Amino acid sequence: HDILLLCLYNSLKPQLPGLDQHILTHSHVLSGIEITMEGGSHDVLFFLKSIDLDLRLGWAPGTVCGYGRDSPLQAEW
Repeated sequence: HDILLLCLYNSLKPQLPGLDQHILTHSHVLSGIEITMEGGSHDVLFFLKSIDLDLRLGWAPGTVCGYGRDSPLQAEW
């Protein structure tokens, strides 16, 4: 788990300015209330893997993690 997390972070960091801030925002309890109330709660590994999938599929970062909603990540990256 930890090695995968570190590898994903190291591969995404050079591609995405502001990644650290997005991780902190995603990790913050208050900003995750909406998703938690809908039955989901995801750790940083999920967040990084979702961004990795977005990039591999040619989608805007934040698409997978945004659950079909307009994601603020999409506007920022």
